[in-house]
Amino acid sequence: MIFSVALFLCWVISSCVKDPEPTGGGGTSNEPETSIEFVCLQNDSFFLPGVFIGISPNQGDRDNGVYLFSGTSNPVGEVKFSELEPITYFYGATYTSPTGPVTKEGSITLEEGDEVSRDLKF
Repeated sequence: MIFSVALFLCWVISSCVKDPEPTGGGGTSNEPETSIEFVCLQNDSFFLPGVFIGISPNQGDRDNGVYLFSGTSNPVGEVKFSELEPITYFYGATYTSPTGPVTKEGSITLEEGDEVSRDLKF
């Protein structure tokens, strides 16, 4: 009985393997990340919070309101989408003004490592 317990403990201890140290990723690299940052402005100079922005991998999804990623602009009018694949993204942005909704649409083609910033003026 004692021999069986000792054998079991040896088996458990020998099967423990330390996880390998992580390599790369996690934003620790000095390499640029593939990303799009939108800056929403009103009258070319005032930051515009509360603008909904969505990006889609094709125009049909964007036109139907199907977004791969979406967000709302923060108090300084920014929305950033990070760690993107290098493809063409179709964006839609909607701001609800006192006179009704205002929509901006377009596309951005990214290559690996591109960090694109786009101003949206409402």
